[in-house]
Amino acid sequence: MFVLFCTTTYVCVAVTKEYQDALSRITAVVEKHKKGLVPGVPQLNMCDMAVMNWAPPGCEKLGKCLKAPKSQPWKCDWPH
Repeated sequence: MFVLFCTTTYVCVAVTKEYQDALSRITAVVEKHKKGLVPGVPQLNMCDMAVMNWAPPGCEKLGKCLKAPKSQPWKCDWPH
């Protein structure tokens, strides 16, 4: 028997009719959702090395801050 632990207090048994019925309904909704997805246009597609500088709070006291480069933002691609 294949047992899934759905939560810490409720055990789901994957071979039961109740589980299979629920799974078929959920799967249909997920597939419909996937078919309706439309690729989006990136909204945060700018990169800047000055923004990615390492300077955490307290680095001045330790003398460990890295000098940030000049800000030169450019359009970049973040493929997923």
